[in-house]
Amino acid sequence: MNTTTPPPVSAKGTSGFVRPLFKPGLLLEDEDLTAIVDYSSAMTRLLFSSLFGCGVICGLKITAMPVCKGQQLEIMVGKGLALDCSGNPIYVPTDQSAIIFDPGCEGFPATLWVTACYVADYCRPRSAACADDDDPQTVKTRMRDGFEIQIHQSLPEHACMCPANGHDDCGCVCNCGECVLIGVIELKSKYWADPDGKHLNPDAKIDVQVDRVRKIRPALRQPCGAAKLADAATGNDPHKREADEVGPSTLTPEHIAGLKARRAALLERQRVAKGEAAEQIGRELDEISRLLGG
Repeated sequence: MNTTTPPPVSAKGTSGFVRPLFKPGLLLEDEDLTAIVDYSSAMTRLLFSSLFGCGVICGLKITAMPVCKGQQLEIMVGKGLALDCSGNPIYVPTDQSAIIFDPGCEGFPATLWVTACYVADYCRPRSAACADDDDPQTVKTRMRDGFEIQIHQSLPEHACMCPANGHDDCGCVCNCGECVLIGVIELKSKYWADPDGKHLNPDAKIDVQVDRVRKIRPALRQPCGAAKLADAATGNDPHKREADEVGPSTLTPEHIAGLKARRAALLERQRVAKGEAAEQIGRELDEISRLLGG
């Protein structure tokens, strides 16, 4: 009888992360020092995107008001922090004002989408030592992180946001790019000074929608649907709500009845759901159980 254990079937590969190693007497070059920074920053981005997904961490609140007798819209974005899909922090250190949207002769669109994007530029040029004639005579010695606030007239293709159906975890497999949705401005007819939508009422109070904005905090790693469910149940402003503030003691009988009906519907869907869809339903059921106290 052969009692030898067969070797395991395996698959090997590399992760793409490379750490530099140093030895006494080794001549260090610029690529060796750069590899230290590249490794640590790439690992940090991976952990950020895997743990938190993408979205707004805090701040970045939008306000909008008509200017220039209603011919333009001034958009202000408060300071704050977000993460893009690659784990890059989008840090806006100060309030951003005087972002002017001018529709021109076309008139205002029905909806404006506001995104915050990660950008970087190179600075601190220095003279290159022993540069060849064909090589640049100066090199940039620093990379500076930055941000860009963009105003879109149509739904951005590659911006991190909650999908319309509200079910998304936006984890480490997302591929939405380097921009994060921070607000949606719907220019409804009540804001118009004329029926063709070319001028806004100068005194209009513009509302900013945040339903599609994925918030990393306070609902860390919650699906979009669960976070919005808690907001709907409590009537709280999602910018102000903290996760531990929502619980059984804060719910009205109407909220409890609505949550129970939602749980019953999800249980029916869970019977036939598979894979990721089943996991998403399970997470929302867990959130409902937490809100109901079991």
